[in-house]
Amino acid sequence: MKQQWAMGSLMVILASGCSSEQLMVDDEPDAVGLGGGGSEAETGGGNACEPVPPPRNGPILPVSVDSPEDCPATTPEGVCAHEGLLCAYRGECEGGGCFDAYGCFAAGSTELWWTHYMGGATLWPDPCPLTKPETTESCFGLGGALCNYLPRDECMCAPGSDDPKWECTSLLDLEDRVEFPEELDVTTPINELSDAQRETWCRWYVDESSGGVGRLEPSVGPVDENGYVTNTGCNYGWDLYNCALRPDLPTVYCEQNLALSSCELPLAELTDCVRSVIHGFPSPTGCGRYLEPDSCAGTIVARNPGTEVSMTDPTTYGCAIRVE
Repeated sequence: MKQQWAMGSLMVILASGCSSEQLMVDDEPDAVGLGGGGSEAETGGGNACEPVPPPRNGPILPVSVDSPEDCPATTPEGVCAHEGLLCAYRGECEGGGCFDAYGCFAAGSTELWWTHYMGGATLWPDPCPLTKPETTESCFGLGGALCNYLPRDECMCAPGSDDPKWECTSLLDLEDRVEFPEELDVTTPINELSDAQRETWCRWYVDESSGGVGRLEPSVGPVDENGYVTNTGCNYGWDLYNCALRPDLPTVYCEQNLALSSCELPLAELTDCVRSVIHGFPSPTGCGRYLEPDSCAGTIVARNPGTEVSMTDPTTYGCAIRVE
């Protein structure tokens, strides 16, 4: 469930700032950033890009019994210590029962922050089993109940049957649609990729982001006088772990963008970030580390400047990445 506050305080992975001025097209063709980067300038537009942990979302609730032992006793906030730890919290809140799930996710190269990633008021929360039921278990008398469980599962007791059973569905699909090329060495720094490596990775990426092998590639759109492609579809991530803009690129523009990059991070970090945006969940760690260096922001994905984005103004359109 997306929360309204995600458009404000969750713009927190951008440790070096991301005002709309920093997204303006650069007149210098040799600039390090490839779009959406910028310098150590002050940020604008409220707190959209302040490097501070997101606030606690909703009421303080006790930890659920199905959470790992390392989970805090009540709804957490601030810095955390165990990357990837997922914790559930259940209790009463205004209007009924509540369920919230928090994860300990990377906010950059050095910090981990608690982040709310699922939850809200649930229907008929009191009868919800404290642990995830089996799909064969009867839920007679609980028709209409909708219950949430870690890591991102929903179990519903459908009404209208004399012998209702729990129906559980995972909302978390982290499997690649397209098999990742085994021959790619993901430890290779992005700025040291060979032409062949760029082509192989981009073919995987375009297929993966398009929904599978054999799909129609995004069109080769126009490039402006500064080498930026602006006529692309734009995919948004609003959470700490995928706070990014991912344009729809054809293979040729993907390869050209990678060839211009000065990003020294390994290919694994870029792959992690694009998977996290596509899947809507850390895959496995998210975009925090990748988008921290200015030299990497704008290589395939850019920082999300939040509410300052204009789909018609190229000076704020973060998906306008450089390809020439």
